[in-house]
Amino acid sequence: MTPCIDRPSRRDCCAALAMLLLAGCATTGRTSRLAPDDEEQALRAAGIGLYELSAGRLAQVHAGRSELQAFGRLLAEHHETANASLLSLLQSRGVEPPRAMPAWLELRLARLRPGGGAGFDQHFVQVAGLEDHERLLAEYATSASTVQDAGLRAWFASQLPALRSHLAVARSLAAAPAA
Repeated sequence: MTPCIDRPSRRDCCAALAMLLLAGCATTGRTSRLAPDDEEQALRAAGIGLYELSAGRLAQVHAGRSELQAFGRLLAEHHETANASLLSLLQSRGVEPPRAMPAWLELRLARLRPGGGAGFDQHFVQVAGLEDHERLLAEYATSASTVQDAGLRAWFASQLPALRSHLAVARSLAAAPAA
């Protein structure tokens, strides 16, 4: 015959579960008022914004064509403003904004850093101008319709016209003959 083991009461189970949940909250320090998926998309956008700002500044310094330097200035100015508004929104929702771009974007930025001149110009337009903006436009359009937080949804939607404009400029730079 096996010994009888008392089953814990419902109250004991609830108390144990509450203690585990509280312990989990205490260890993560999570104070966010965003749904986890919203927070993930917002933090990803903040990291991408830091990348776009850095890429724009890189073009201002290394581009051989004045049009590409101007495009870099446009990217840097837009993303600096957009990042500031997103960071403010994140802070108002109790989310700690990133202090640096994610490692995968650091690597992408590093691949944009070859020497100046025509080689840089063509590579920058292809990667940062066309590829990045096509992907970013699709990602932000999806986020603008899927995030739950109304303010965050509006932020994503507000970025779409500028991203479309950036992509149009990149397409014109790609089509223009190198000087």
